[in-house]
Amino acid sequence: MSSVWGRMVGITIALCLGLVITLGSVESKADDGGGKLYTASNIWIENPGKVWSTNYKRGWILSAGTEIRDVKQSKKAVQFVVAETGVAVKIVFVGKHHPGTSASDIHDRLVTGKDFEALTAGFSEQEIEAIKKGAHEVGMSKESILVSLGYPPEIQTPSTDSNVWKFWAHRFNTFDLHFDDQGKVETIVD
Repeated sequence: MSSVWGRMVGITIALCLGLVITLGSVESKADDGGGKLYTASNIWIENPGKVWSTNYKRGWILSAGTEIRDVKQSKKAVQFVVAETGVAVKIVFVGKHHPGTSASDIHDRLVTGKDFEALTAGFSEQEIEAIKKGAHEVGMSKESILVSLGYPPEIQTPSTDSNVWKFWAHRFNTFDLHFDDQGKVETIVD
């Protein structure tokens, strides 16, 4: 009886491990059967092998609406390849900077089926030009800031419904965007 029980336990453990391994790294949920994928916001890159989900504003900008491929997501990272250049990018999820969110949430914020034109549809020319530079300017809408700068880390901005968003320029320097009641940047505090 104990050998039968032991084999059943062994088989159950093997099945569970197989499931964990299968679910550990999943293909992009934004990939709806062969459609092109793009970056949903500007992403600053100092080292493509290890970009922090905090999205420090240092390094070169991988522009919003850049075509990407081979998108994968795990509990700890979102990875993709820039279609035009073949550069592999790994965005490491920093959980302490994003309380209440997961790597899956970060994936959903970074990957879209919309190209640059679709991402910026309805934005003013000022907003589009600012997005192209990775800038933040007075008068920009919350939606255009999300494309230009990405989401603010939840550790200091728990909700984008708030009228003050805090971003990190780098590890030791932050800046705040204050929005008016219409959701437009009113003041920038460095």
